[in-house]
Amino acid sequence: MSNRANAIRHRLGLTWVQSLGGPLIVVPVSALHQWGGCTEDGLIIGGTDRPDDYDRACAVEEYAEVIGLGDTRTASALVLGDEPATTCYLPEQRIFVR
Repeated sequence: MSNRANAIRHRLGLTWVQSLGGPLIVVPVSALHQWGGCTEDGLIIGGTDRPDDYDRACAVEEYAEVIGLGDTRTASALVLGDEPATTCYLPEQRIFVR
């Protein structure tokens, strides 16, 4: 991304985020307490074959997909899949720009 493009984005007050290689995950504030993230050991939760929240997010192969959170999966998160692209949310239009 060029310095000029960054300057324009900054001037417009847009916040752009990026990952270090994993998917971007949009979790509502009301559901943050249900986000389990990943276990220290990776794929296996408590010696079972159940994937954790992060594993389910990484399994998304489409541009976007909704996953359930935590053990009960009563809350949902939006996973922005495909490649880890720099992304911005435009609240007025209620859209993500990548």
